[in-house]
Amino acid sequence: VERGVRGAKMKNIYQIDSQIYDLLTLPESEIVDEDGAVIRDVWKELEELQGERTDKLINSMRVAAELDENAKALNEEIARLTVRKKYFEARAKKIREHVAISMNNANEKRVENSTARITLTRSKSVDILDETELPLQFLRTKTTVEADKKAIGEKLKAGEEVPGARLVENLNVRLK
Repeated sequence: VERGVRGAKMKNIYQIDSQIYDLLTLPESEIVDEDGAVIRDVWKELEELQGERTDKLINSMRVAAELDENAKALNEEIARLTVRKKYFEARAKKIREHVAISMNNANEKRVENSTARITLTRSKSVDILDETELPLQFLRTKTTVEADKKAIGEKLKAGEEVPGARLVENLNVRLK
């Protein structure tokens, strides 16, 4: 249960809906007495709950919109940080290349001081100049398999069955 500004308990949407349902299903004996006199103003309670429900739904959608904005801002920050990461990685690679070239030119295999040691080693790697010129025996085929939801949806909407798939109806809300 959420707490409001003054610490009072705030109801969630499900609690409000439950209260509305309870009011709508009250036995008549709890609404009017034997003489027909109103003992509980259900309409007033329903009106208050409906107002509370409307406010809660609108505020919930505002929170959802704010969370979407936060997610969007995080995606933008991730993109910005990814650019910075690539810069740092490229810069580190360049520095390593400069150190290797300098040590190789000086014919040094090892450089050290009291806190670190650098060792120059040789290794081999394959550099592909033009992949289109490579013989087929040196090419690997990567295949990805995924469901074609558009085609499946068209078949299902046309009333045809597609094993392993079904058409579901979603409820979508939008705040304007």
